[in-house]
Amino acid sequence: MGVLMMQIGKLLGQGILGGDGINSGFDRVTQCGGADVWCLAVGFGLQLFFDFAGYSHIAIGAAQMLGITLPENFSRPFASGTPSIFWTRWHMSLSFWIRDYVFLPLAMLSRGMIWRNLALIFSMALFGLWHKASLLFILWGCYHGVLLVAHRQIQQLQKRFDFAPPTALWPMISWFVTMAMISLGWILFRANSLAKAGGMLAAVASLSSYSAQHVSGSLYLLVFLVGAGYAAVVTIADSLNRRVSGSEPVSSGMLGMLAHKRWYWLPALYVLFLALVLMVTLTQSANTAQLMYRAF
Repeated sequence: MGVLMMQIGKLLGQGILGGDGINSGFDRVTQCGGADVWCLAVGFGLQLFFDFAGYSHIAIGAAQMLGITLPENFSRPFASGTPSIFWTRWHMSLSFWIRDYVFLPLAMLSRGMIWRNLALIFSMALFGLWHKASLLFILWGCYHGVLLVAHRQIQQLQKRFDFAPPTALWPMISWFVTMAMISLGWILFRANSLAKAGGMLAAVASLSSYSAQHVSGSLYLLVFLVGAGYAAVVTIADSLNRRVSGSEPVSSGMLGMLAHKRWYWLPALYVLFLALVLMVTLTQSANTAQLMYRAF
């Protein structure tokens, strides 16, 4: 699974046709419309996830072969409904280290809310600095610190005014806003300069920019297919796991049959999908680096 995920990450970076992927969008396209920026931001988040999570799965599997158990590093972060939940699911080895050895010791120095918020922003700024000593990464960390503080303030307001959001719509709204804010943050993480990041964020805020498209239409299609495909796989896997574990009854319908016959169709589907991805990536140039996180 890890190899397949890394190949998907490489495909997102290069694009379907080669040279029209996420990397080209950030490195070569000089002007972006609002929709282009959203496509690149969401696509880069998926690219980084598949590359780094795929590598993590390979490392975890290799360690298990030697009798060593390594903790998971990603736990379906794109299903997070709040920024706080996201950072308990993304790059967990580093985020938990920052929490336990930076934020908590600082937060215990004072019980004041302002101090705890400043400690949280400082911790996330250090999180960004860990990736690379540059202003963009520090701003990226501070941005996420502000998001976490804002989430805490919203929680406090809900308790203070005894506000219970509607259970039918609130989870979807919270998820959508969270993923939008997380995606915007990737612009600071990936942009090559502060001016480039500023221009892309300005395009997002300008309604008139959404009428222009400077990014390949094939990239829009690729990002949509990868995102929708990943969401479908996660949804189906959760449903099958609940039936296999017995937490939900195994019906005689399609899902019940798929659950019982999973060891027949899952390997075949994996091989087919891997072959399709490899067929595309092998026909393209090999200049897209694997393991993006080795640069940080």
